Parts: sequence; C-alpha cells; structure tokens
Amino acid sequence: MLEKDDPIEKARSALRRTEQWFADRVEPVASAGHPDEWKRWQRELDDIRDSLARPQVVRIALVGTTGAGKSTLLNSLLGIQLLQVGVAQSITSFVTLVRHASDGGYCVEIEYESLQEWAAEVDRFLKAMARGEDEPDGEAKSILNNLRKRIEAVHGIKLDSATELPNLHDLPVTPDVAAIFEGSSRVARSFADPKSMVEYLRSVVRAESSVWPLVKQVTITGPFEALRGGVELADLPGTNDLNDARVDVTREFIRSTPFVWLVFSMKRGITKDGSEILEREKVLRTLVLSGSFNSLQVIGTHADDVDWDVAEDLGVDAEHDTQAYLVRAYRRHFVETTRPALVQMVDNLASSADRGPTLERMRKLAQEAPIHAVSARAFNNITGIVRSTQHFGLSEVEDTGIPGVIRSLRQIADEVGAGLTGRTALQRIQNLQAEIASFFRARAAAGNPAVARAKATLEEEVRRLEDNVTKVVSDARAELDQKRKTFLGRVDQMLKASIHGVERATAGWQQIHWATLRAIVSREGVFKSPSSGRMYDLNEELVDPLLNQLPVAWEAYFTSELGAARDLLGRRLEDRVDDFVERGRQLSQDIGGTSHALFDHQLQTLRGRMAFERQQCEMKIFERVSEIRRKAANGMVHTAQMHMVPAYEQASGENGPGMKARMLDRLQPAARSAAQPIFNAIHHDLGDRLIEMESIVQALFESLGRVCVEQARLVAQNINLDIDEARVPVEMRSLLSDMPGPVAT
Repeated sequence: MLEKDDPIEKARSALRRTEQWFADRVEPVASAGHPDEWKRWQRELDDIRDSLARPQVVRIALVGTTGAGKSTLLNSLLGIQLLQVGVAQSITSFVTLVRHASDGGYCVEIEYESLQEWAAEVDRFLKAMARGEDEPDGEAKSILNNLRKRIEAVHGIKLDSATELPNLHDLPVTPDVAAIFEGSSRVARSFADPKSMVEYLRSVVRAESSVWPLVKQVTITGPFEALRGGVELADLPGTNDLNDARVDVTREFIRSTPFVWLVFSMKRGITKDGSEILEREKVLRTLVLSGSFNSLQVIGTHADDVDWDVAEDLGVDAEHDTQAYLVRAYRRHFVETTRPALVQMVDNLASSADRGPTLERMRKLAQEAPIHAVSARAFNNITGIVRSTQHFGLSEVEDTGIPGVIRSLRQIADEVGAGLTGRTALQRIQNLQAEIASFFRARAAAGNPAVARAKATLEEEVRRLEDNVTKVVSDARAELDQKRKTFLGRVDQMLKASIHGVERATAGWQQIHWATLRAIVSREGVFKSPSSGRMYDLNEELVDPLLNQLPVAWEAYFTSELGAARDLLGRRLEDRVDDFVERGRQLSQDIGGTSHALFDHQLQTLRGRMAFERQQCEMKIFERVSEIRRKAANGMVHTAQMHMVPAYEQASGENGPGMKARMLDRLQPAARSAAQPIFNAIHHDLGDRLIEMESIVQALFESLGRVCVEQARLVAQNINLDIDEARVPVEMRSLLSDMPGPVAT
C-alpha cells in the first residue's frame, strides 16, 4: 500500500492541517472569548490524535495440525523464509505472532517459561517416572519421552537411570537457561535485516538449543507489506503439539482471537484434518460461543500435490491440459466440497429445537465463508522466497492462490483495522470543522432578528426531541431486561437437563489409559496425549452436556437478539432525529431566501453526524458484548475446574498397581457430587455477567441518546442564516475562509 493511500497517513495529514488552522485561526478568537468551546474542541483534537497513534489492531489466528503447512504459508504471506520448514520438530511448537513495523527494522521478542513453570514441568516428569499400573507401554513411554527431551535440553544432561531422579530439582541448568531464569521472561532483540533476525530465531528454536523447551511465544515485527494496516498473524502450535504450556496458549488464542483461519492439507480434505480440528477438538463450538464464527476462513494447502490419475474426476483432459490447469481444477473442487462440509458441521451443533432464523443465518455464514486453496511452495519458488529444484507445475503467481489470501488480509485491515481507524478519524475531523464553522457563523449573525426567532423555535423542538429520546432509551432498557430473563430461562432448562449428562461423561473416563489419566490429574484435568494426539479436558467434559446444547441459543441471544435490540434503538433514534430535521426544514422554508439553503445544509449535516455516532455506538456495543460473551463461555469450564481441583490433587498422588481404579474412585464420585454446584455456579456467574453486559449496553444507549440531543442543541445554537460579510470581523472571516477543505474518505 502506497503511503498516499494509507488511511492512517491520510487522517494524520488532515489532522495536521486542522491543528495548524486551529492554532493559527481558532485559538486566538476562541481561547479568550469562548473558553468552554475552545477546551472542548481541543479535547476532541487530542482524542483524534491519540486514536491515530494507536490504530485498530486485528489479530488472525492460524489454526491447524502439525504438518498442515502453516509455516510455509506464513513465509509466503510475509515474503521471507521466516520459519524454516522441517529442520526440527520444535520449530513451530510455540505461538509465533507477526506484526507490521513501518520503520523498516526487525525485532524479535521471545517469551519464556518462568522458573516456577519449569519446576512444575520437573514435578510432572517425576510423577511420570513413578511406578504405574504396569510396565510402561507405548502411551506411558510417549508421555515420559516427551518430558524427558525437555528436561535433558534445559539441564544439558542425559537421563539414563533412575538414580538421577531424586536430585533432579537440584541439578544445574545450562548457562543460557540460567540467564533466562535470572533475568526477564521476555527477551527482545532488534535487527537491521531479516537474515540476521532469522539466524537468531533459528538458533533459539532448533532442537540442539537448550532453551527451546521454554519458548512460549515469539513476537516478530518487520516491514511485512501484507500486514500493513494493523493485521497481526498468530501462527499457533499444531493442535497435536505435545507441550502442555503451548497447548494452553493455543486454546486461549482460539477462545479470544476475533479472526480464526483454519489451515489443513487439501490431500486429507476438510473431512479429515478439518473435522478433526473443528469437531473433535471442538474448535467450531468454541468459535460460536466466543463470537468468532462469522470470521472463520478456510485455507487448504498443498494445492500442487495432485496426481493426473484424478484428472478425469476433476474434468481435466490428461492429454491436452497442463499441470496448471489440473491444479486450478483441483482448487475449484476443494472449494466446492468444503462448503457443504462446513454447513454440515454447523448443523451438527444444532438440536431439533434450534431450527429457526439463527441457525439459517449460521448456515448461510458457513456457505459464504472465504475458502482458499493454495500452493505456498509454488508461490515461494516463483517469487524467490525459497529456491527449489522441485517442479510444482505452476508459473503464474495467481495460480498459487496466495494472492487471494493476501487480498483477504488487506480487506480485513481496511474494514476493521487501520482503514477503519483512519476513516473514523477523518469523519471526526470533518465533524469538528463543521461544528466550529457553524459556531462562528452563528456568532457573526447574532444580530439578525430572524436568528433569535429561529433559535427559540428550535430550542423548543430540542426539548421535544429530548423527551422522545428518553422514552426510546427507556424502552430499549426494558427490552434488554426482558431478553436477558428469557435467555436465562432457556439456559435454566438446559442446566437441569445437563445434570444427567455428567454421569455419562464420567463413565467414559474408564477408557482412559492409566498413564494418560495420571498426566491429566497432574495438570488439573487437561492433557494432550502424545501418542494419539487427543486432547483430554475433564473439566470441559463435565460441562459438555450444557455446552453441546448452547451454541445456537447462545448465538441467537448474543448476536441476533442483542443485535436486533441495538438496531431497533438506532433506528428509533434516527427516526426522532429525522422528525427534528423535518421540523427544522419547515422552519427554514418559512425563513426563505438563501438562509433556507444554509439552514437545510446544517440539518442534513446533523443527520449525517447522527448516522456516524450510531455507527460508533454499535461498534462499541459489539466489542463489549463480544468481550463479555467470551468471558461467560470460557468461565464455564473454569468453574468446573475449580470444583474438581481437590479431587485432582488427591488422585495425582496415586501410583503402583491398581492406581487407575483408585484415581477413578476419587474423580468420578467427586464429579457427580460437584455437578449440581458446578451448574448452579455457572447459572449464577452467567446471570452476573449478563447483568454486567446489560449495564454496559444501557450506558452506551444512554450515551448515544445524549449525543443525539447535544447535536440537535448545537444546531439550534449555531443556526446558519444570511451573513452580511462586511459586518463579519476580519479575524472571524479569516477563520472561516482558511478552514481546511474536506478530505475524501
């Protein structure tokens, strides 16, 4: 994006011109004669400047299994080989957060585990080494080996015998690890070029490094053109990553990130890796409950990995068509088969009681979700990011599908990132200029008798508008209250039905391997099996009977019903403003002459200003509702965990023959007896969060109502009528004539 097209730079340029005009023309006239207005205008300029200093940042999480090609894709999007593919298993076993930097430099900030977190890792290793149900088998050995590799790297030792274990906490760590434990858990370094940055990063994350097991998150900033405009890409560890701390970070990113892009190999298709992530890992349910489902995009990788033996199925002539033609057909086929699969997954979230407009809207979102089929390897080869002797059959960049992904990034940046910040700032600048001009025009025309009569009439209309706005906001509050009570009533019925599901959930724990169960309880109920890649979350399983019923009803309340209430309030307020404008226009016609046009323009400006304020209010409501929504959804699992922690602690001390039965004897009765308290706490917490959300939304409703009345009052006070230019003071005439012109948004 060229600087002249950068929305932030356009807004900053407009702001600089306005600030200069304000300092040169407005301040000398207003600071002494109209101090209250001058201070208010100055605060608005300061607020606009602050907003441009912190443009809206949009985070996109790339989610997929290990080996899905996320690192290769990220290299394509950034234009450099940031992450080397396949050099070590640990190469992307951490969150990689990538941001744009406009200064041309590069920076890497690495967040490491603390000494306390590492001590917990050691404790888990010691527990894993304790005598189990029987001799260690594949599952037990996988758990042990996974922990052993991290212990050996951090301490720089080889664990060959059990004699070393009792003193493991006292063993020294490597000098590099010691430096991390003794210093800050965040280490940042700057680089002048990408090559030196990449070399440093690889020295940290390669398997021969002693610090790689401690890496939790890497944040990289650089002049990455695709991320200009406030987009951040979070390359998450594969959903089958084995590091517990990293799995936790990944799950938190999925819960809290507004945009989630699913990445998987086209070879396996969405019915394989995609359904594994979206359904078995419950990512789709998480996205719906967290409010991120509408931002889901799908990226199928390895589009070039297609054989000619499927050409006939794809409608390709093997004798006459090229490899590029085959790849294009393969990409089309992928998109055509992925859409119905997404819709089916949405249907799987719904019960028979959920059939209705909300489910249809969710199905429509799934049908329209952006789907990309890409060959990042071919793109990297064509553009020179990575040189390869392998022939991918593609020579045109567009055929790789990567440009489509980059266009999606830019669209997001424009719609909800820096583009939105810049457009909002420009509109605020123009609104402020119009207000200042109207104010001084009104002062210049103060001696006109028609002005006094018009002001008196309009002030009466403002009082009438204020009464109407108060009634509209009051009705909106009552509607919010009723919607909350209705929704909680529905949840209450779900909670009652969910109690019986806990028995079935705990019965399934009998099938868990003893070594896995020991690992689960030592991690407060959450563990990913290193042999099967399955995620176990006993806390989530306890509330699954409720969570499985919630998605569509949750979406109906937080999106459809609250959105309808917000939109209805906005429309009603705009109707009241329109009524005020029409009454004002009648007054302007009675005045006649050129004053009619001037006054009518000001009334139309009021209408535009209110549309802008409504948009800003709706955005704030969406942000706050989304925040409460995520907290409410995530809090349910946390509530279950808090009730189960004592049972986990007791079970974690078991070892030796019969340990699995003894652990279950502690866990299953505790879970069954905790079911009612857990669901009671969920109901109470949810009610509190909804009341908190309602109070926030009500405050925003009231704020919008006040702005509505204040803007109408400004029109009444600053009514524009004919001005005898000869009678206008010179300094005021200069103020009006020198006002910066409008900037196209």
